[in-house]
Amino acid sequence: MLDEKIECTECHRVFFAKSTVGKRVAAPDHTKTYIGFGVAAVAIIGIFALSGGKEPAKKKQEVAKVEVAPHGRGDHPRAVALAQWAQSIGNNNQLVLTRHTDLTKIAEQLNLESSDASAVMTGLQKDPSTDLLRTMDCSSTMLDSEADMTAESGSGVIYVTPKSGDDRLKRNTRGIFAVTFDADGDNVKVTSFKMTQKPVFLPGKDPSIRTFTGNKDIAKPEAVEISDSAGTRKVAESKPTALPHWDKATPEPKCARLWKRKPRPSCAHWLTKWSPASLPRPSQTLRVRCSIAPPTR
Repeated sequence: MLDEKIECTECHRVFFAKSTVGKRVAAPDHTKTYIGFGVAAVAIIGIFALSGGKEPAKKKQEVAKVEVAPHGRGDHPRAVALAQWAQSIGNNNQLVLTRHTDLTKIAEQLNLESSDASAVMTGLQKDPSTDLLRTMDCSSTMLDSEADMTAESGSGVIYVTPKSGDDRLKRNTRGIFAVTFDADGDNVKVTSFKMTQKPVFLPGKDPSIRTFTGNKDIAKPEAVEISDSAGTRKVAESKPTALPHWDKATPEPKCARLWKRKPRPSCAHWLTKWSPASLPRPSQTLRVRCSIAPPTR
C-alpha cells in the first residue's frame, strides 16, 4: 500500500505514500519568479535614468496640405459683384447699386436726361427693362470666359428665377440677362444689360401680350335653327355688327378731318365758274382765301 500513489483532492498533486509518511506538504517556492520581476524592474529604471528622465519624443504627424482651387467663372469675385448688382435692383439697395453701376452708360441706355446717381437709380427702378430683375430672384451669375476674370472689361450672364408665391410664372422657368462691365481689380461697374431669355409665363399672365376685343357691345348669341348637309339643328348665333373704333388708336390727324368737310357753297361755285382762258400766266400767282366751316348737323 505504501507503493501506491496518492492524489491530493485539493491541489491534485500526486505523492508516494512511503516517501511522504509522517511529512507535511511543502508550500510552492516562487523565489525565482520574484527574482525575475526584480531584475526586470531594475533594468527599466536603468534605461529611464540613462535617457535623462524624459519620455522619448513622439513623432509629429504630418498634416496634409489642402490646396485651394482657383476661382471659377461662377464664384469669382467679379461674378459675385454682378449678383450683388442684380439683387440691389430687387431690394432697392442704392448704396450697392451706385457702387456697381456705370451711371453715364446706364443713363444712355435708359434714355435718361441726367446721369446723376438719383436719376439713374430712379430709372432702374421704373424702367420696363428691369421689371424681371425687380420681381424675380437672382439665383446665380457667371462670367462668359476666364479672360473676364482679369481683363479691364468683360461680360457675363445673370440668371433669375421666380420668387416664392409668384403666380405669374411657371415654377421651373428662369430668365437670363446678358451684362457687360468695366472692372478695376475685383471692383465691377455694369455698363449695359439686356434680357436674352424670357421666362415662361402662365397662360394669360404675360404683361407683354395684349388682347383686343373686336366688339365689346356685340349682342349675346341666340339659339337659331339651321339646316345643312348635317341635318337640322340649333346653334348659338350672333347677328353681325360693325367693328367699333379702338380706344387706344392713334388720334386722327387734323388735316384728315378738314379734308372730310365740304367747302362752303359760295367758294365751290366760284371755283367752278373759273375759266381756263383766264388762268394767270406762270409768272403770276393766284391766291385764294377760303374759310371752311364745320358741317351742320
